Amino acid sequence: RRVLVTGANRGLGLEIVKALLERDDVDKVYLGCRDFEAGTALCCGELWDLGGDRSEAVELDVSDGESIKRAVDYVSKTLAAR
Repeated sequence: RRVLVTGANRGLGLEIVKALLERDDVDKVYLGCRDFEAGTALCCGELWDLGGDRSEAVELDVSDGESIKRAVDYVSKTLAAR
């Protein structure tokens, strides 16, 4: 199971990411973040202790249609490469 969480670098979104990384049935959690660098820092820092390489930041601004399309395309490609 792979999950994309929006607003994932703080607040409720971050708490959802942490809960998902604690589960054994989740292979990958994509952190949808407007601030890609902040999301990447979380994946390499605080979240690494919870899930190792099971988290990955994806730039995503849900108020921007092109940003949504790019995020969907990226996640779809990683799923296809699986």
